[in-house]
Amino acid sequence: MKSRTLHISQLITSYACQSQVDLFCEKFGNQVEVTVSLARRFSGTFDFKWAADDLLSGSARVKYDADRAVLVARFHADPLWAMVGADAGTWAKHHVDTHAALWAQYESDEAALWAECYINDEVPK
Repeated sequence: MKSRTLHISQLITSYACQSQVDLFCEKFGNQVEVTVSLARRFSGTFDFKWAADDLLSGSARVKYDADRAVLVARFHADPLWAMVGADAGTWAKHHVDTHAALWAQYESDEAALWAECYINDEVPK
């Protein structure tokens, strides 16, 4: 399994918010070996969009943005998502649960995408 080390200093020098720095320290200490499976496990915990904006090089960021656009389009194309704006009052509990599952899958896919781009980035920040 491919991985790449992420150091707490990278977050600090890229001006990560204090809560994300504290959380990183709590979970990993001073560094962590980033893998796709680790990123998926923490998909709802860390801000992977920020990480893409602030930790990826230009070429890796271009790939991330293009692939993320596909994820966003797939998420918004789901018929359940279309119902969100329709009439929230008509939603049954199973619709809310299904939406939560859909969002969790999106977050997991976004985290995995970031990890792939970070691991393969030739010149990470």
